[in-house]
Amino acid sequence: VLLRHYRLSDDIGFRFSAKWWDQWPLTAEKYSAWLAATPGQVINIFIDFETFGEHHWEETGIFWFLKALPWKVVEWENLEFATPSEIIDKLKPVGEFDVPGWATISWADIERDLSAWLGNNMQQIAFNEIKQLGKLVKKTKNERLVRFWRLLQQSDHLYYMSTKWWSDGDVHKYFSPFSTPHDAFVSVITALSNLKVNAMANQQLAKPKVEKKEELPKKGKEVLKADIAKDLERALKQALPLKPVTLPSSELATIGLLMNVMDYEYPNVTLDVEKISELSDSLKNKVFETN
Repeated sequence: VLLRHYRLSDDIGFRFSAKWWDQWPLTAEKYSAWLAATPGQVINIFIDFETFGEHHWEETGIFWFLKALPWKVVEWENLEFATPSEIIDKLKPVGEFDVPGWATISWADIERDLSAWLGNNMQQIAFNEIKQLGKLVKKTKNERLVRFWRLLQQSDHLYYMSTKWWSDGDVHKYFSPFSTPHDAFVSVITALSNLKVNAMANQQLAKPKVEKKEELPKKGKEVLKADIAKDLERALKQALPLKPVTLPSSELATIGLLMNVMDYEYPNVTLDVEKISELSDSLKNKVFETN
């Protein structure tokens, strides 16, 4: 394992164009001197590719810094560049890292753990739902649904739900296409609900048809009397086109039915119930729309 030197990496990745930083402006001469004075066998500088030109625009001088740095590094006798393979051949391991499942390390935020993706209940709810949908989606053997499920596993979806404050929060907000973490959560829950409905319908349609079918309710006259869970199960089982059913949005029945979750609470944030109600109505129409 080649460990990232977080301070020297963040000096370029996060602080290069920060005028409030006491070391601004960062020059190739200054940075190479820091490298030469750093103890240890290897210094690993890991930064995002977007550091050059996106996080720090050309006007900050980042490209001049990148161009000059190799020349300034080689001026120091105790510094040289090496590939990972060369490092492995030249050096021996110096220790072990024990990383338990919920103590995974990362280079994100101040904590440098999983809190950037699983730090609040919204993120954990979405993450657990994605995991639970795996078996159902794989049973369909539908490549489109499986691919959709895999795309929902991209870490950015959880990253956008972060409710952190201060500098970490600014970084999350900078990258997110959503106005708030709530919007990101609603977007993912909508996608997961849609995927769940399609997976259930796909699985039922794949089963052999039975000769005897229950009669469809009459248009505009007959109201479904069973509870919503039984109605959905019957509709998916028989693949019958049903008219939309009016649900009390205050109870968020569709959310509770599809996601088995009714209330979301996490530190210092109140969920926008109106958005969830709108989502409930949207899901209701998708589930019961006439084919």
